Amino acid sequence: MTRHLPRLFPGSRVSASDVLPSCVSFVSECLKTSSLPSTRIPEDFHIARRFDLVIVLSLFSHLPERTFSRWLHRIAGLAAPGGLVIFTTHGRLSAPHFGNPTLSAEGFWHTPQSEHHDLDHRHYGLSVCTRQYCETCIAEIKDVKLVDCHEGLWWGH
Repeated sequence: MTRHLPRLFPGSRVSASDVLPSCVSFVSECLKTSSLPSTRIPEDFHIARRFDLVIVLSLFSHLPERTFSRWLHRIAGLAAPGGLVIFTTHGRLSAPHFGNPTLSAEGFWHTPQSEHHDLDHRHYGLSVCTRQYCETCIAEIKDVKLVDCHEGLWWGH
């Protein structure tokens, strides 16, 4: 996604962030794009500027419940007034890919395993959540509202 944004938004300043140092280096060196290291703990993630558009791919689809809402709150704080946050999750259409797990009463499931063996599974695994779960988390954030939701838009699930 990062490599396409400068073409889609000419004249914009694009920055990327990742928890893996190798990904931060790749974006900086190969894509010639500003790249900032992320953290495992949302409250430790600090960026001094605000953004008109924040796109978060494949983070919320892997977070445990204890950090899901905290990360959403932190990332929403990176959007400038009137800005947008676009994020992906594994939703109900993704559940069959993971054996149709039983979600909690709140609409959340997580297992501490993932295809990323270089990440600490206490902080990163596989998660599935419902739209209602996301709406509840969004409702907890002051001055933030859900504008739209598309199930199955990214990778068909």
